[in-house]
Amino acid sequence: MTTILAIETTGLTCGVTIATRESDRVSLLSVVDVLRQNIHDEVLSVIVQDALRLADVTLSSVDVVAVSSGPGSFTGTRIGMSYALGLTQELPGSPHHIRHVNVSTSHALALVSREVCVASGMMEILVAIPSHKDLLWVQRFTPNGDPVEDVQIKTIEQTKPLCSPFTMVVGPGASHLTARPISGLTRLSSRFIAVACALLDENGDGGPVLG
Repeated sequence: MTTILAIETTGLTCGVTIATRESDRVSLLSVVDVLRQNIHDEVLSVIVQDALRLADVTLSSVDVVAVSSGPGSFTGTRIGMSYALGLTQELPGSPHHIRHVNVSTSHALALVSREVCVASGMMEILVAIPSHKDLLWVQRFTPNGDPVEDVQIKTIEQTKPLCSPFTMVVGPGASHLTARPISGLTRLSSRFIAVACALLDENGDGGPVLG
């Protein structure tokens, strides 16, 4: 069994999830997400401890620290990745090694959207994450969550033509592109990072994934 501590700080959400992967089963033990802007550096260490306590897990039991690596806020991404790196170095001299894994924020969103995409008959997933002003980070994926292209930055008007009736738009920028964004898939969450890490590790990718 692999125990995962997942961190999301690339957008409005500052969140931590504790999850386990055993064979093909992923279990979320605790999820602590705080939806307040510009407080990531103040609350991250607190909610890491909260998530561990709620899951009844100690840091010495964690095998993988998975952190969202963007696209998204540069400051938020830096805070999350720096903290994750610190956690993996927190047990000097211990035989227990905590692996540090970077997970693409857009790929995580695509992977957790697969079931809805396939069930609704959509032909592709488009992840949209606000950058600044009228710009979006945009990336297209197959219905199975495989990347079709690299992340690109586009204006809202440049992105709208990419959204056909068979395109499922997800992510915090979805409301700019569709009148009916899908509930639950329009914000970022640490649980998405945990699930994506588990799925990518299960497929044998290991190490840093799409970081």
